[in-house]
Amino acid sequence: MSVHIKLSCIGDILPVKLNEWTPEHRALHHEISHKALEAWQNRDKGIQSVRFMQQMPARQGLHFRFLSVSEQDGKLIVSRS
Repeated sequence: MSVHIKLSCIGDILPVKLNEWTPEHRALHHEISHKALEAWQNRDKGIQSVRFMQQMPARQGLHFRFLSVSEQDGKLIVSRS
C-alpha cells in the first residue's frame, strides 16, 4: 500500500525539491512512511484513523510530532495531528 505524506507534516523540515534532500531527509521520509504503515496495520478493526509519534530533528524546540494515518482511495495519507 502506498503512503502519501502531506506537506503540512514535514514542509518546515524537508526541502520541497527532492534534488535538495540529504541522506538524513530521505531517512526521515522513509521512517515516517514505515511507521505510518506499521501503525495502520496494527490498528483495531473498524478504526478509521490512527496516530503515531514521530521523532523530528530539533527545530524551534520541537523534538517530536503526532501524525495521523487514514486511508483514502486505497492510499494511506499521513497528516499532522
